Amino acid sequence: MQFIYDSGVYKVAKVASLQHNFLGISFADSKRNVEVVELPLKSGERHVIAGDVVLSQVMDGLQQTNDELGSQYHIEKVLFVPSDTPSDLVYKFLTIELIKRIHNKESFVGLPS
Repeated sequence: MQFIYDSGVYKVAKVASLQHNFLGISFADSKRNVEVVELPLKSGERHVIAGDVVLSQVMDGLQQTNDELGSQYHIEKVLFVPSDTPSDLVYKFLTIELIKRIHNKESFVGLPS
């Protein structure tokens, strides 16, 4: 997996064999409505993932991680690619990995050490 920080957005890309998924998250100081942003499709790609599915998985991952860490992270925006490989759990997994990496102060490409 690749972890990147760019202009206030934490990003993770997971590529394994024929599966590929991207998730971007920006955080807020308090609980609010989460904006879901579908990134543009490339020519020839099909829309296979809905924003509400991604948001549901992200919120599940957020809740699980906050419960495990005793933290209070809040998400402001979620970015995803609607042509990525569909999965019932991948965005939950990616959310957990991102938040734990932030919480543990691990490195992100583009984030000063």
